[in-house]
Amino acid sequence: MDMLVSLFNTTNGHASITNGHACITHGYVSFTNGYASITDGHASIINGHDIITNGHDSITDGHSSITNGHDIITNGHDSITDGHASITNGHDIITNGHDSITNGHVSITKWTC
Repeated sequence: MDMLVSLFNTTNGHASITNGHACITHGYVSFTNGYASITDGHASIINGHDIITNGHDSITDGHSSITNGHDIITNGHDSITDGHASITNGHDIITNGHDSITNGHVSITKWTC
């Protein structure tokens, strides 16, 4: 991702956020940064070390653990917990009830569709 793009962009499909550290597009949830990309159909995770596609599975390895009831993903750099989707890492916190995003630079609470 181009780190020089603006600090963040938001467009409402449900939510799309881009900043220097994370890009989130909400279908259920898609999360991309330097370390991990998660797309939720019911959950597939791709990062530098792991590829997980979820039917209803749990995967654990040295760098990541993924448990699916409603999708909990944790690795060395990112943790994602999905009830209706919250993502936490060193730089970004996204919590979705109906879309609030907080990080060191921006705070957004629910915009209308």
